[in-house]
Amino acid sequence: SVVNLDDVVTWISKSFSEDRVRVAVVEMERFRIGEEVALASMADMFVSVYGSAMWWPIFMQANSCVMWLLPFLRHWNRLGGAHELMDLSSGPAWTDHSLLEYSDLRDLQHVYVPGVLPPENASGAFQLDSHQERVNHLAFQELDIFVDLDHFATAFN
Repeated sequence: SVVNLDDVVTWISKSFSEDRVRVAVVEMERFRIGEEVALASMADMFVSVYGSAMWWPIFMQANSCVMWLLPFLRHWNRLGGAHELMDLSSGPAWTDHSLLEYSDLRDLQHVYVPGVLPPENASGAFQLDSHQERVNHLAFQELDIFVDLDHFATAFN
């Protein structure tokens, strides 16, 4: 889960007027399939964590943006579509390929936002040990995410 989601939504609300940017925080699994497709197709921007929710962008209009919120990782060297190496060591990375199998099926812009370690008082699982991170390439999906608001702002703007 994104532990500081409220901070992210507050940043958007303070940074943009409601007539420019409207935010809807939804849990897609609470809707029927037709409603989920309709919601995704109406979005100009889709923000979610890595996982099955990132299949919804295949229903978005061309030239829409997909923002992937990722957990903190020391060794992020996943290959993007068309085997482009993404360097997330200094902040967000943009590409026209999804990390999922639909790759460039849709004409979408993808931005990958690396998470950071949270303040010490935050509860959750935010970090894998270095060995597990290197050998289990899907273990990061179990981690909680703390969004760096500066990275988020760079990606959002």
